[in-house]
Formats: sequence, structure tokens, C-alpha cells
Amino acid sequence: MKQTARPYRLQVELSQSEKDAIEDFWFRERLPNRAAAVRELLRRALKQYQRETSN
Repeated sequence: MKQTARPYRLQVELSQSEKDAIEDFWFRERLPNRAAAVRELLRRALKQYQRETSN
């Protein structure tokens, strides 16, 4: 994953199950940290959203 400048910080509240799912993804994908896991999940979700709404 390419490192880029990140001028924005986003704070969110999660349920325990959401946090656990992110951590499972983090370890399964062997990402360097939780923030990288959240960014990757967002990137994938946004890509899927764009595919679904581009019709």
C-alpha cells in the first residue's frame, strides 16, 4: 500500500462487534496497524459503492 500524506483525521464510534470485525480483518490481511485496516476497508467499500452506483 502506498503511503500518502493524510491531512484529515476522522474519529468514529464503533460497537464492540464492529471493532472486533476490523481487528479480525487487520490480522487476517496482515496490515501494519488498525488505521491501515480501516483505510483499506473504506477504500474497498467506496470502490464497491462506485461500481454499484455508476450504472
